[in-house]
Formats: sequence, structure tokens, C-alpha cells
Amino acid sequence: MPLQTAVVLIIFNRPDTTEQVFQTIRQAQPKKLMVIADGPRSDRPSEAEKCAAARAIIDRVDWDCEVLKNYSDTNLGCGIRIAGGLDWVFP
Repeated sequence: MPLQTAVVLIIFNRPDTTEQVFQTIRQAQPKKLMVIADGPRSDRPSEAEKCAAARAIIDRVDWDCEVLKNYSDTNLGCGIRIAGGLDWVFP
């Protein structure tokens, strides 16, 4: 039976960890998945690819689920990005 409670997932630049968490979320099959992601840091060129790979995992939702994404194009930093994301989740 699908999980009726919304799930909030905060991701950044770790596609391997995102994949593991995503597989657990997939088992629960929540009706609503809200994803918060910070953007890559400009001084770390390889980070853009890692952020994109983590975000691509979210696009693989294969169950009946409303997916809401709050992605930043630029890096806001952990404090600002998470606080702003949680304000989006809990207005």
C-alpha cells in the first residue's frame, strides 16, 4: 500500500547516496515526493555533473506519485538552500 504521507528528499552532489535513498523511497511509494536541491559550486567544475546525476535519479519515479522539485541553479550553501527549501515545503 502506497505511503499517504508526503516525503521530502534533500539532494546535492552525491548520486550514489541519492540512489540508495531513492530505492528506499521507491519501496514506500509515497503519493507525493518533494525534492530540494542546491546548485553546484562555481569553483568546482566537476560538481555540475554530479548534481545533474543526482537530479536525474528523481526523474525515474515509476509509481503513481506527484513529484515537486525545488532546484536551485546556483549554489546557495547548505544553510540558505535547506532553510529556503523547508520554507517551500512548510509554507
